[in-house]
Amino acid sequence: NDMLGHLVGDTLLIDVVQIMKQHVRPQDIVLRMGGDEFVIFLVDIPKEAIGRSVGKLVEKLNLTYNRNEISETVSASMGIAVVPDQGKDFKSLYEKADAALYDVKKHSKNNFKFYEENAAED
Repeated sequence: NDMLGHLVGDTLLIDVVQIMKQHVRPQDIVLRMGGDEFVIFLVDIPKEAIGRSVGKLVEKLNLTYNRNEISETVSASMGIAVVPDQGKDFKSLYEKADAALYDVKKHSKNNFKFYEENAAED
Protein backbone atom coordinates (compact mmCIF):
# COMPACT_ATOMS: atom_id res chain seq x y z
CA ASN A 1 0.00 0.00 0.00
CA ASP A 2 2.74 2.47 0.93
CA MET A 3 4.85 1.97 -2.19
CA LEU A 4 2.36 1.09 -4.94
CA GLY A 5 -1.00 2.21 -3.61
CA HIS A 6 -4.11 0.55 -2.26
CA LEU A 7 -5.31 -0.84 -5.60
CA VAL A 8 -2.11 -2.85 -6.00
CA GLY A 9 -2.33 -3.84 -2.33
CA ASP A 10 -5.85 -5.14 -2.87
CA THR A 11 -4.72 -7.03 -5.98
CA LEU A 12 -1.90 -8.55 -3.94
CA LEU A 13 -4.34 -9.82 -1.29
CA ILE A 14 -6.58 -11.35 -3.96
CA ASP A 15 -3.57 -13.00 -5.63
CA VAL A 16 -2.33 -14.39 -2.29
CA VAL A 17 -5.71 -15.93 -1.50
CA GLN A 18 -5.98 -17.47 -4.96
CA ILE A 19 -2.49 -18.96 -4.71
CA MET A 20 -3.20 -20.39 -1.26
CA LYS A 21 -6.56 -21.83 -2.30
CA GLN A 22 -5.01 -23.45 -5.38
CA HIS A 23 -2.13 -24.83 -3.30
CA VAL A 24 -4.12 -26.53 -0.55
CA ARG A 25 -6.34 -29.58 -0.77
CA PRO A 26 -10.16 -29.45 -0.65
CA GLN A 27 -10.22 -30.51 3.01
CA ASP A 28 -7.80 -27.76 4.09
CA ILE A 29 -8.96 -24.37 5.34
CA VAL A 30 -7.60 -20.94 4.39
CA LEU A 31 -8.71 -17.88 6.32
CA ARG A 32 -7.68 -14.26 6.58
CA MET A 33 -7.20 -13.02 10.12
CA GLY A 34 -6.88 -9.41 8.99
CA GLY A 35 -4.45 -7.18 7.14
CA ASP A 36 -1.83 -9.43 5.58
CA GLU A 37 -2.18 -12.22 8.13
CA PHE A 38 -3.59 -15.59 7.13
CA VAL A 39 -4.09 -18.97 8.77
CA ILE A 40 -4.04 -22.27 6.92
CA PHE A 41 -5.27 -25.48 8.54
CA LEU A 42 -3.71 -28.48 6.81
CA VAL A 43 -6.04 -31.33 7.76
CA ASP A 44 -4.73 -34.87 8.25
CA ILE A 45 -1.34 -34.29 6.68
CA PRO A 46 1.71 -36.26 7.80
CA LYS A 47 4.12 -34.07 9.76
CA GLU A 48 6.97 -34.83 7.35
CA ALA A 49 4.87 -33.53 4.42
CA ILE A 50 4.11 -30.20 6.07
CA GLY A 51 7.55 -28.72 5.43
CA ARG A 52 7.49 -29.68 1.76
CA SER A 53 4.02 -28.21 1.27
CA VAL A 54 4.73 -24.99 3.13
CA GLY A 55 8.13 -24.58 1.43
CA LYS A 56 6.48 -24.75 -1.98
CA LEU A 57 3.84 -22.26 -0.89
CA VAL A 58 6.49 -19.80 0.33
CA GLU A 59 8.09 -20.01 -3.14
CA LYS A 60 4.75 -19.38 -4.88
CA LEU A 61 4.09 -16.33 -2.69
CA ASN A 62 7.26 -14.53 -3.77
CA LEU A 63 5.50 -11.98 -6.01
CA THR A 64 6.57 -8.82 -7.82
CA TYR A 65 4.24 -5.91 -8.60
CA ASN A 66 4.90 -2.84 -10.73
CA ARG A 67 3.26 0.57 -10.93
CA ASN A 68 4.53 3.86 -12.33
CA GLU A 69 8.02 2.47 -12.95
CA ILE A 70 8.26 1.30 -9.32
CA SER A 71 8.75 -2.41 -8.68
CA GLU A 72 8.17 -4.11 -5.33
CA THR A 73 8.66 -7.76 -4.47
CA VAL A 74 6.73 -9.25 -1.57
CA SER A 75 7.31 -12.54 0.17
CA ALA A 76 5.73 -14.71 2.82
CA SER A 77 6.98 -15.74 6.22
CA MET A 78 5.17 -18.55 8.01
CA GLY A 79 5.09 -20.06 11.46
CA ILE A 80 3.87 -23.61 11.96
CA ALA A 81 2.29 -25.29 14.97
CA VAL A 82 1.29 -28.96 14.86
CA VAL A 83 -1.57 -30.78 16.57
CA PRO A 84 -1.18 -32.35 19.14
CA ASP A 85 2.50 -31.43 19.73
CA GLN A 86 1.82 -27.73 20.33
CA GLY A 87 -1.80 -27.96 21.44
CA LYS A 88 -5.27 -28.93 20.39
CA ASP A 89 -7.13 -25.63 20.58
CA PHE A 90 -6.94 -22.64 18.25
CA LYS A 91 -5.54 -20.23 20.86
CA SER A 92 -2.58 -22.47 21.78
CA LEU A 93 -1.78 -23.31 18.18
CA TYR A 94 -2.11 -19.69 17.04
CA GLU A 95 0.19 -18.40 19.79
CA LYS A 96 2.86 -20.97 18.98
CA ALA A 97 2.63 -20.50 15.22
CA ASP A 98 2.86 -16.75 15.81
CA ALA A 99 6.01 -17.22 17.93
CA ALA A 100 7.57 -19.30 15.14
CA LEU A 101 6.52 -16.66 12.59
CA TYR A 102 8.25 -13.87 14.52
CA ASP A 103 11.36 -16.02 14.76
CA VAL A 104 11.35 -16.35 10.95
CA LYS A 105 10.88 -12.59 10.53
CA LYS A 106 13.68 -11.91 13.01
CA HIS A 107 16.22 -14.20 11.34
CA SER A 108 15.48 -14.65 7.66
CA LYS A 109 12.04 -13.70 6.23
CA ASN A 110 10.69 -15.38 3.06
CA ASN A 111 10.79 -18.70 4.87
CA PHE A 112 8.94 -20.86 7.37
CA LYS A 113 9.66 -22.39 10.75
CA PHE A 114 8.11 -25.01 12.97
CA TYR A 115 7.48 -23.91 16.54
CA GLU A 116 10.24 -25.02 18.92
CA GLU A 117 9.85 -24.74 22.67
CA ASN A 118 13.43 -23.56 23.28
CA ALA A 119 13.32 -21.01 20.42
CA ALA A 120 10.41 -19.20 22.09
CA GLU A 121 12.67 -18.39 25.04
CA ASP A 122 15.20 -16.45 22.89
